[in-house]
Amino acid sequence: MWIASYFTANLMATQVKGITPEKLMKPFLPKKTTGAKEVERKEFFKEFYSQRKEAAKCQP
Repeated sequence: MWIASYFTANLMATQVKGITPEKLMKPFLPKKTTGAKEVERKEFFKEFYSQRKEAAKCQP
């Protein structure tokens, strides 16, 4: 479906401004619960801070 939405968005972009594959796919994507969003947020920051620590080790 992502491939179809990509090509559809490209065709529609000639007539409609601001159309993206993400906008076309939005009704078909599963809705995230509040708990799932919180878990995703925590995992993002955990990974972010671990990468930041790793980068700090490389700095003189």
